[in-house]
Amino acid sequence: MIDLVELAKVAHLPKLFDCSVIPDEKIDLLRAVLRSAPSSLNIQATHYVVAASPAARTRIAIAVQNGFELNHPKILTASHVMVFCSRMSLPSFHMDDVAAQEHNDGRFPNAAIESRWRDLVKGGLASHEYDLKDLSHWMEKQTYLALGIALMTAAELGIHALPMEGFHPKVLDEELGLREMGYTSTVLLALGRQSPNDYIIGKPKSRLPQERFFTVLE
Repeated sequence: MIDLVELAKVAHLPKLFDCSVIPDEKIDLLRAVLRSAPSSLNIQATHYVVAASPAARTRIAIAVQNGFELNHPKILTASHVMVFCSRMSLPSFHMDDVAAQEHNDGRFPNAAIESRWRDLVKGGLASHEYDLKDLSHWMEKQTYLALGIALMTAAELGIHALPMEGFHPKVLDEELGLREMGYTSTVLLALGRQSPNDYIIGKPKSRLPQERFFTVLE
């Protein structure tokens, strides 16, 4: 049985990688898990850009210049860097594609249930767009949900992973042409093997006492 607590304890956030390459089969497993990551109303509004080669990671590193230079060596010494991207809007063609895929995959036992689901999705999207006015923020939440799944998956696969928000999204969006695709970069995830020279090795994970985290209702 997987010891999730121990995985969470040892999965420290590396500050430096050793430049070794993660086997393709592990990256393929991580990608398969991310494809099935939870998504509210199944909107599937997250896209992933995978930078595996040194040249590709150098393109990502452009976005940490002018203020986030501490992240530069982390990107260049990693095996892979994944850019987690969120949709900027939900155009009708995207939701039409989602609906067609759901139908083709046989998610609904009959037309009546499918119709009710479509109405529920339509109402939920309208609420976020017009009432709550938080559509882009809500889609970003889905991306961070996927990031959490990725971190635990990487730990189980023996991959050291480091999420990074310290970069310039506008610079990276322009470099990768993300906004033309309807996306914007949200968070980076560097993957690799922690360098033995990383100062954080051997340091305990620092957390407040458990009672500060949980309230149990009787």
